[in-house]
Amino acid sequence: MSDPGQKFSDPLQPGPTGLALHGWACDLPPGAEPAATFGTWRSGQVLLSIDRKPLVGVSWERTALSPDEAKTLLKIAKRLRAEHGAPVAPSGGQSDDLTRHGGGIVAIAVATRAGLFRASLRRIDTAGVTLIARDLSPEAVDHAGILASAEAWPVDAPWPWRIYGLDEVLPPWWRLESIEHVAGLVRALFFRFPPGRWRPGEQGRRERAVLVLRRWALAARVLAGKTPAEWLAGAIRSDETIEAVRELPPAGTIEATVRGPGATLWRRLRKQRDVRRFRLRFQPDIDRLTVAEFKGEGETPWRS
Repeated sequence: MSDPGQKFSDPLQPGPTGLALHGWACDLPPGAEPAATFGTWRSGQVLLSIDRKPLVGVSWERTALSPDEAKTLLKIAKRLRAEHGAPVAPSGGQSDDLTRHGGGIVAIAVATRAGLFRASLRRIDTAGVTLIARDLSPEAVDHAGILASAEAWPVDAPWPWRIYGLDEVLPPWWRLESIEHVAGLVRALFFRFPPGRWRPGEQGRRERAVLVLRRWALAARVLAGKTPAEWLAGAIRSDETIEAVRELPPAGTIEATVRGPGATLWRRLRKQRDVRRFRLRFQPDIDRLTVAEFKGEGETPWRS
């Protein structure tokens, strides 16, 4: 099992293309991109498309026990035939043979009236993750390479996030709550959920912390000739002030602390002020602006 920071590089540096979410990652076929995602860090599915046509679905599940590979794939075969119809076979029977490939991948080819569909399963025991790739259209793409390139990390390890143009490596216990992708803007909301039990001297106390990642395309137009610090000064509320700004590598990256009135009436009556911390990264070579906004207890999740 590799370090996610090694495979996916420092988040402030350009890295290889691919998909990374919820503690697992893989390479993508040429031209493929995520069309939709469903689920949480425990289980879910991502639909991959080429030219806006969904072709492959990849599902994940974190379980302590390994699934029955044959039973799982035969269940998928039964579902595919229910959706697309059983083939017209002169012998009247249909055999679903499992094939095994390198890396612990088990695959099945399913004949239906609509054509041949394939499904593959791979269990990554070091992280307790089971990945299943299945065709959404007959013989869509060879998805064996997707599972062969896949990696996964335990729940208490740093996780890379690479989807819709975002490229980050977050410390342990940050979980994605929601992600929105519209033309020119990606917004991802994360909460920190460390273990519930508290032990002196160990990370374990539940901390109230939230992280919002925003990535803009056409960043030069968004900034409108301003530096990231100037842009942030115009984007915060009028009752907030920027207390500190410092530059981070690479060029075009800054970290800023913003202080303003308390978020609740009780905090304002007690004259308590809230702090938000920002990291802005402008990448003029690809015309992208990424803004990380952190609010809560503890250290910021990005590397200073």
